[in-house]
Amino acid sequence: MLRNKKGELTTNEILEIVLAAAGIVILFILLYNLISPIFNKEEKTSESYFDSFIEAVGMADKGGTGTFSMWQSEEGVEYYLIYFKDSISYNDNGREFFSMSRNEDHICLCYSKKENVCNFCENLKYPVKLGETEDFTQFSLKQGDKVDIIKLKNENFYRFNLVE
Repeated sequence: MLRNKKGELTTNEILEIVLAAAGIVILFILLYNLISPIFNKEEKTSESYFDSFIEAVGMADKGGTGTFSMWQSEEGVEYYLIYFKDSISYNDNGREFFSMSRNEDHICLCYSKKENVCNFCENLKYPVKLGETEDFTQFSLKQGDKVDIIKLKNENFYRFNLVE
């Protein structure tokens, strides 16, 4: 340490001490957030699935075929990709899911644990037909389902084809 003639700390040394202390505090905050109970595995998994889904839709928008599936198995948690169409609710065999907005061609990545949660949603550019159906109806894809997402240039809709 450099000291001035009186043996006191210089301004640069005081600044270094303050910055070091601030760095340590920030490190503790980051570590706490990493291991704290605030972390929600289901939310992070849903977000990851939704990002993959958006990438697959982007592939279809470019004239290719996007593929999407939800494969991770967690005990007590079920994941769904739900096409709400223009509604705010969807009933899947007695399980009620809600999207907190009512929009056109609305699709959400939802999960069911103790309650049904749909936090990752998007309004698609076009409506969706599932398989060879000719109507645009609500539907859900469950964990283990795999779909090819296709958007042909001469059509103004996406077709989600289930893959065996």
